Formats: sequence, C-alpha cells, structure tokens
Amino acid sequence: MANNIIGVCMGHFHDTVHAKILKNISTKAKNSGFRLQIYASYEDIYVLDESDYGDIRVYEDIDMSAFCAVIIFSETIKKQNIIDKVIEKATEANIPAISLEREEKGCYCVLFDHGDAFEDIVRHVIEHHKVKRVDLIAGMRDNDFSETRIQVYRDILTENGIEVDENRIKYGNFWKMPALEAAKELLEYDIPEAIICANDAMAVPVCQYVESLGYKVPEDIIITGYDGLDSALFNIPSITTAGPIYKNLAEACLEMITSIILGSYPSWEEAKPVAVTNTLIKGQSCGCMKPTLEYYSKRIAELSSRLEDQFTHSHNMFRMVNKACTKGFTVEEIMRSMPFYMHPMLKCKFMYLCAYDNYMDLGENNPGDETDCTILFEYMEGENFYPMKRIKSKDILPDFDSLLRTDCAIIVLPIHYKGDILGYMCVGHDPNEIEYVQLRSVGLNINNIFGNTNTQRELRTINEKLEHMYNRDALTNLFNRRGFYDELAKYKLTNKRKNYLVASIDLNGLKYINDNYGHAEGDYAIVAIAKLIEGFDEADRIVARIGGDEYVMFVASDTPKEKLEKLVEDYLIEGMERINERSGKKYEITGSYGLAVDAMKNIDRFEEVLKLADDIMYIHKRKRYLR
Repeated sequence: MANNIIGVCMGHFHDTVHAKILKNISTKAKNSGFRLQIYASYEDIYVLDESDYGDIRVYEDIDMSAFCAVIIFSETIKKQNIIDKVIEKATEANIPAISLEREEKGCYCVLFDHGDAFEDIVRHVIEHHKVKRVDLIAGMRDNDFSETRIQVYRDILTENGIEVDENRIKYGNFWKMPALEAAKELLEYDIPEAIICANDAMAVPVCQYVESLGYKVPEDIIITGYDGLDSALFNIPSITTAGPIYKNLAEACLEMITSIILGSYPSWEEAKPVAVTNTLIKGQSCGCMKPTLEYYSKRIAELSSRLEDQFTHSHNMFRMVNKACTKGFTVEEIMRSMPFYMHPMLKCKFMYLCAYDNYMDLGENNPGDETDCTILFEYMEGENFYPMKRIKSKDILPDFDSLLRTDCAIIVLPIHYKGDILGYMCVGHDPNEIEYVQLRSVGLNINNIFGNTNTQRELRTINEKLEHMYNRDALTNLFNRRGFYDELAKYKLTNKRKNYLVASIDLNGLKYINDNYGHAEGDYAIVAIAKLIEGFDEADRIVARIGGDEYVMFVASDTPKEKLEKLVEDYLIEGMERINERSGKKYEITGSYGLAVDAMKNIDRFEEVLKLADDIMYIHKRKRYLR
C-alpha cells in the first residue's frame, strides 16, 4: 500500500459544516501529495439502535496499516467507545491520530476557538449597535460550549456597565423547538432589543418566530446566531453569525501531519491543541448589511437551483428503488437496474458495490476470510460492469494501488440492514464536485434495496417453509394428499410422457407393530416404506403419504404399459425384501400394492385409474390376511 493515504473517520458526512471541512482538507491534502480514504457512517451513532449497529461496522473493519495518519471528526461520532477503538487501532498501527473539534486521549487535536468569535458577536451587538436589553438563548445546560458562551455574554455585559439579568438567559438545547420555547418566555418577560443565539440552528427559527409576531428584524429586534451555516446565510434577512475559515483548519491539519511524519512534532502527550479562529460574518439581521434586489435575486436563484437539483435527485432515487425492487429478481438484475440513476448525478470518478457472503447466500459473514466478498457493480471511466468477482473484504477494492493513483478521494460507506452489515459502497470522487447530501441519499436507498432483497429472500424462505408444512408429511417428508394433487396439477400442464402408472400402497400390520413394539417402531416402518417408494427414479414420479399407512405413487414414463407395470412391481417386491434383510427387526415390513396404467393422453381419468389401483391393492391385502 502507498504510505501517503490519510484515513478519515466521521459520521454525518453530509452535514453542511462537516462537508465543507472535508472538502477543504481534501483540497489541501491533494496539494500536499496526500490522498484521503474516508470511512463514514450515515448517522452520528448517538443511541446505538438497530440501524446504528450496521453503521459502526464501517469503523471496525478499517486497516490502519494502509494509512500514514488518521483524522477523526470526533464531534460527529457520539459514542465514545467507538472513537476509543479507532484511536486504539491507530496506536497499534503506529500512526498519528488527529481529533477535530474535541480533545481525545491518544490524539493530537485541532479545534475551533469558539470563544473569540462568540465574543466578537456579543461585542458587535452591544458596542457597535449600542443595545442594552440583550437576551441570550444558550445551548444545553452544563454543556461546555453552552456554558462558555453564557460566561462570555455575562463578562461583556458587565464590562459595558449593563446589569446581568438572569431572566434574560434561557437554554434552547441548540435546536429549533426548545429555542422557540425559550424565545416565547423571553418575549413574555420583556421585549428585548436583541436576541443572541448560541448557534444558527436556533437563530433561524427564532428570527422567523419574532417576525411572525409582527416585529421587524433588525429594526425592532436584532437576531444573531453562530456556526456560519448556509441556512443562516440564505435566510431572509440573512443572519449575522460567525463561522470557521475552513481553509485554515485544513492547513493546520495537514501541517501537523506533515510535521509528525517528518519527526519534527512533539508527542501527543506534549503537544497542545491547535486552535483555529472563527470569524464574524455580518448579515442583515443586525442591520450591517442592507437588503438589495440583487442580493435577493441571487439568493432566490441559488435556492431555486438547489431545489430543482433536489427534486431531480429525489425523483431518480424513487425510480431507482422502485425499479430495483419490482423488476429485479436476481442480484445481477437488481444491479443492472440501478446505475442509470446512481452515479451520473454524483459526478463520481469510480464506484464499487461489494457484498459480503451473508448477502450473497454464500455463507456466514466473516470478514477476513480469503474470499468473503463479491463485487456486484463497478463503474469506471464512464462504463458499467457487473463482474460478480470474489475478493477479500479487507482489500476494500481490487487493484487498490492503481486506484489510489487517480486524482480523487475515496469514501467507504456501509450497506446494512437490521443491524447486519451486508456490504459496502466505495466512491472515488472530487470532494469539491460531489454533493455529499446526495451521496448519502444514494447510500441509504441502496441500503433499502439490499434490505428489500433480504426481506424478499426471508419471505420466500418463510413461504417455502409454509408450503412445505402444508404440502408435506412431517414424518416422511413425502407430499401429503394436498401436496400430491398440487404437484399432479402442475405436471398435467407440462407432461410429455406417453404413459402413466398409479401405485396405491398400504403398509401391512401397522397396528400390530405399534401395539407390540411401540409407536417409534411403527414410525420406523412408515418411513422405511416411504424411502423405498421415494427411491424409485426410473422416470418422472410424484410420491405421497395420504394416510396413516397409505401411500400413492404417480409414475410417468415412455416405457410401454406392461413393461412399466412390471418394472414398478419388481422394484417394490425387491425393495421390501431388502428392507427386511437389512433392518434386523423382529417384525416384517411389507406393503400391499395395486398398480394401474393408462395412456398420458387420458390423464384426466386419473381418479378412475387411482380407484382401480386402490381396488387391486385391497384385493391383494385381503388375500394376504386370508392366508
């Protein structure tokens, strides 16, 4: 493996902020001679529900020996034990791990200096806009980010001679609904001149809520946020906020990795976190930016374009899932139904879909075996391939070294269903061209397609079991009466034989065996006769146990009638003799039988032929008991 690969572990890769960070890191890495291999989960692994168990497998199968370093988006993976395992793997592989946005034991750290930028916002509102009645909607209670911002707010108010009124501080938990409740309580207490929100996710709905009450922003109430999200910049009015300079973060990461590799950087125990400063972004919600027709036209055009792209994408995803789930009956058919809707919209360089053996019905899912994975679909240089090629799952991709020489990053996403990992999707791409939101949608819909396939497979298995239960005799596994007639009806539609024979067979002395030797021995005798008649394979045949000691056998053959009858009779006589020679039982296992033959063109007279065979069988049975 090449030693210029930087591994990346992250959840919620489609999130706007994290996607921007990833794109900037990728650009800087590319310019510095590195390539990214990204292992991403669809969710942030917060509650560890059934779906999350499939998601986290993407981190468990990483081969850290392929990397020169690993970057962990620690704030995007909520379960600490998963981060700890990734760090442990990196330590075992003797490569540096860099944690973003949060300090982690065993890691170097690059984070945002939120304090300075939030201080800039508060100072801007109080010192530049000269307001005194300033409310704060913080995040979660006892959260470090939240409590730090509350303290900054208190300090700047005190510094500017404004009394800190605790009634003007509410917790909004960093998201919409609690923030709206907090805004309602603040407005009921007193109408402020400004509401400072601890993030944009609260500022946007609070702005909309304030305006719905008839207040104008910023004329009546100034609203500010934090994070620099697109939702804040696209809001009307645009929200004054603060956001990271993503380029600076990427440069800090790559400079750190380069220095560590060159041996000119201290150990993680000695190294201090590198802080990247956020910057104030002035918007319309504080009055610093004046709305213009040009501004609104540009924003509307951008939003319209995004909505159109999203509509097209959603439509294609619906068609892809619908076609795959209704037209695909084999794995290859399903794969062939998907590419038209899949990779063109992603603008990817190459794509692979690989399935573990548990999805392909080739055995247990056991990553690490010599060949335990199958390449179902490959997109390369504008062409689609369906190789169905077996590879080692730990290799991730065939011809991996040559793919790494392509000018792109690689993202690995899990394919899972009900907590089971079924496979993975690898996409080679330029992070500045791909839409990660659409990539996530493609991945989740592929999960649904794989899941639907598994569901259909499970349903077929259940139906087969039900059919077996309804059509088969539990003791002998022969058809029961219902199963016999179902199979006979199918055969009538396809038969090409000249003649057919019906054998009515009755086990002799079953009650005697049960009464004198026990029901287990009676069952033995029943099964012995069943195996005998089932073993006749000279021609097409259907065999059934239609009662406690009664059997029927249908045989279709091109053999002449008389010869066919003798062939079956000789088989039954010799077979019963063999049973008794080999059984070693104290009782004899025999059966009375009646045979009747007719031309296949007269198959509609089957019931008459069966009755004739029954009559002959009972004649033989009576003769046996009269001896």
